[in-house]
Formats: sequence, C-alpha cells, structure tokens
Amino acid sequence: MGGNNGMMQEEKFSKKNKDKLIDELNYVYDLHKISSDDTKKLWLCEIRNTCRAPVHTKNKPGEPIIISTINIHDHERALNSVEAQFAISALRKKLQDGVEICTRVLISETTNNISENAKYELPRLQTVSRTVTNSHNKAFDALLLPLHRNGFQVPDSFKYLEGGDLILQCDKGSNDEKRILIFASNDGFQQLENTSFLGMDGTFKSSPNAWYQLFTILVIING
Repeated sequence: MGGNNGMMQEEKFSKKNKDKLIDELNYVYDLHKISSDDTKKLWLCEIRNTCRAPVHTKNKPGEPIIISTINIHDHERALNSVEAQFAISALRKKLQDGVEICTRVLISETTNNISENAKYELPRLQTVSRTVTNSHNKAFDALLLPLHRNGFQVPDSFKYLEGGDLILQCDKGSNDEKRILIFASNDGFQQLENTSFLGMDGTFKSSPNAWYQLFTILVIING
C-alpha cells in the first residue's frame, strides 16, 4: 500500500481540490468547518450519507492531531481508493512545482508505483488527463483559448523557446479571418532539410475550435 503508511495527514486531493484528512487507519474525511476561535477543525467521513463518525483535530501547521472522535465507522477502509487519490494528488503537486512534461508520461511516472488494485480505483485515463491539464493551466496561469482566429496577439511566451529561439515562424496577422500559425524550431527546419522521408498528419479533435485542423510534419531522426 503506497498511501500514508499509517501517518495522519491532511491533503488536497478531492475533485475540487478541497481539504481531506486521512487517519492512521486510512479512513478519509472531508473538512466540514473550522471553529470560530480558529483552533479546531471538524472533519466528516467522506461517506457522509451513511457514516456518522466525525473527528476533531487541532488547527495548526504540521501533522494533524485528532483530539476527539465520535462513533465508529460502519464501513470498510477504502485502502485502494486512498492510494489512488494520493496518486492524483501527487500529479497536482508536480504541476504546482513547475514540472513540464508530457501528460501521459507524467501520469505513468506517478502511478507506476501504486498497487494493481489501486490502479483499478483510478479514474479513466481521459479523466485523469483532463485533471492534469486543468491543474497545469491553473499552475501556469494559462490563457483562455481564443474564440476566433483574428482579434488577438500571440503572447511572447508562445513565440519563443526558453533559450530565446523563435518558434512561431509564421503568423498571417491578427486581422486575418483565415489566419494560419506555423510553429517550428530552427533545429526542426534543419531536420526537414536533411531528411529523405516526411510524414504528414492532420488532426481535428485536438485543434482549437477557431481553427479547422492542426497539421503536423514529421521526420525520422537516426532511423
């Protein structure tokens, strides 16, 4: 089990990134409220519709300390679910820390070390990918997708690579209703010039709605 290893801790791993508490037995609680004097937190079991086993903790930084419990849980511990939720939480933390990596690679790296049973508790890959994308957009203050091809300027962060090299090689202009954007690195142009084989592909699903399609040109390197 790759969860909290018996340690009490608070996490933000719900769908809405709200506070969660995992106790030493791996029961999970949702934060319900904080006392008026800001000294205690009241947590309700995440299966709140049927389970009436809340706990109180001290409201202070560091490892949470349960100061009172009411009733006992009327259900089994969701060990695999907790482990899966920790994996999703780890994804969000990596993005908040500024990790720049392919979504599928990031998901694979984060979930490889959890048990097979816990993997069955993970959402569908499409849902996890959307979670990663949304977290990435929030972490990096991503711009909203334009509704039209014209009427906006492409920010410098999309024109240049980190080293300063230009990557937006062609922009037909912000007033052009049939606007085309061409992105390519200088290395990419060099590889196009030196290759004998080209691959081309047009995709529609991943293209922003304002554009008809995303067209790519591929080359084989060292193949």
